[in-house]
Amino acid sequence: KGQAEVLLFLMLVAFLLALVCFWFVPKLPIRENKIWNRIALLANRWHGIRNNRRMLTRLIALNSYLFVLNSLMFYVAVLALGLSVPFMSTLLAACLSDYSYFVRIAPAALGTFDATSVYSLSVFGLSLTHGLMIVIIVRLSLMLWVFTLGPLFAFVLSKRISNRRKIPD
Repeated sequence: KGQAEVLLFLMLVAFLLALVCFWFVPKLPIRENKIWNRIALLANRWHGIRNNRRMLTRLIALNSYLFVLNSLMFYVAVLALGLSVPFMSTLLAACLSDYSYFVRIAPAALGTFDATSVYSLSVFGLSLTHGLMIVIIVRLSLMLWVFTLGPLFAFVLSKRISNRRKIPD
């Protein structure tokens, strides 16, 4: 087996173990400790999501769809440079880069996303230069979506908000 398949399998096992642990979290009581209250509120809100099957299936489907699109973005960036890297490797690089969003030192995970992506691509034999070029292509493609769709969404949402605030005569 390849290195990417083994790492992906280990991450899948860790994900499934975490999913089982989260599924059986009991309702936690509210106490005077501020940190405990945040954990308890998070766990108790999870019960509301868990009981709403329609929303849960939509969230799982949406996250799966976004993960596949992120992996395809990495794969297309690799193909744009003319490199030969298996799709499973780019799948793993995309997965590891998604974890960098939890550790946000700078806005948009600048630096952590790039370092995680370059490192995960270098594990599969790509040079740091190729990894950095792939990350730059991925960043530019992400910015393209944000800068083209962002103003459109802002316009539509501002029109909806202004329509709601109008007082009828």
